[in-house]
Amino acid sequence: MLVFPVPATGAGCLGESAGWYAAADVVRVRAARELSCPITSVRVSARDDTTYDAVGCGKRDVYSCEADAVSG
Repeated sequence: MLVFPVPATGAGCLGESAGWYAAADVVRVRAARELSCPITSVRVSARDDTTYDAVGCGKRDVYSCEADAVSG
């Protein structure tokens, strides 16, 4: 499981450029790279407010954002 930091405001996961983005969007980008899969083939679903499953190209991984609230 990979964990991303989230600010106390719960705005989302920290993206590559140190900007804040919706957690599902950040998970999709990271998963595409880490699963060696085109971003358009990666499907992200939320398990709960902070945990996401990413599936693509026959692979899967679990991602988590640390926070008490995450929008995404």
